[in-house]
Amino acid sequence: MRSQAARSLGGFGAGRSDVVSALKSVLSDEAADVRAHAVAAISAIPEAINDSVADLVTAIADPVAEVRRKVVAALGNTERSRAAIVQTLAHSLADPDAETRMRAAVSLAGFRQESRAAIPQLARLVGDSVAEVRQASVEALDSIGVPSLESVSALEEATRDTDERVRSSATAALERAMPVANAA
Repeated sequence: MRSQAARSLGGFGAGRSDVVSALKSVLSDEAADVRAHAVAAISAIPEAINDSVADLVTAIADPVAEVRRKVVAALGNTERSRAAIVQTLAHSLADPDAETRMRAAVSLAGFRQESRAAIPQLARLVGDSVAEVRQASVEALDSIGVPSLESVSALEEATRDTDERVRSSATAALERAMPVANAA
């Protein structure tokens, strides 16, 4: 019942600070599905995401992977506090849940050059055991677009990946990075 209420509030929240406050208050609910629906509802309200950054950063430590996944996705849609969010998302690249790691990489890719601080963590993720995570890491390194020794080395490693999609993305990313690196 509380879960459905949290989900429904997202549809009423635009411009309503009382709804956003109610959603933020259930981010610490005892039921994981309520917390997950609250995060999803917050992410459906653009101004709520921006006003809930601190609460979402705290919620990234949730013990339930589904909640963390939704938090990572929501943080990727914010316009504020990007430096703190990049740090939080970079930390999420080491999450035990593969989908959370993948979503964190995708979110970092969306921040483009603002994600430069996450290059070391993304470079390590190129060696992840899950192909989708490796793929997201390669795409994030490509999106950041700032070739560094660490990112180029990771992309070169990814050109030898066992997954064709990872190899192909890494090759294309290196081709885009090398003219930039050679011009520098």
